[in-house]
Amino acid sequence: MIVNGVSIIFGGPAPDHVGMSITWISFVESDHVMMSLPKEASATERLLEGERFTVSALSATQLAVARSYGGRKVRTNEDIQAVDVEGRRWGMPVIRNSLTDLLCLRCHVNDIRQQTIVIGTVIERVQNSSDPPLLYRHADYF
Repeated sequence: MIVNGVSIIFGGPAPDHVGMSITWISFVESDHVMMSLPKEASATERLLEGERFTVSALSATQLAVARSYGGRKVRTNEDIQAVDVEGRRWGMPVIRNSLTDLLCLRCHVNDIRQQTIVIGTVIERVQNSSDPPLLYRHADYF
């Protein structure tokens, strides 16, 4: 079994950011991330309209946050709840009490079947906690 962590990604053109749960993200070398997003999702289209995005890696205690940003519950700027969002680090939303926050600049996009692979350059990284990560085990967040 391959185990991945769960993150929330925020992006899109400012100030109309959108947020969604993702479960496939990986570092490529030390300064790039690669992630897979559902190709036909409206949130994916909105995320790709902006050049920058943030990633908040969730802790094991943040299952409810992951579920609230999953699937059809994609959050727009108007309904991103203050209880989840710490504020606007780098002018973009991040999740309160996440393990790590990344600010990234999109540098490559490629469609593969029903997924969109996005590679981003990590501009800044903030380590917030050393708690255990929230692990993806089944389609509980979509």
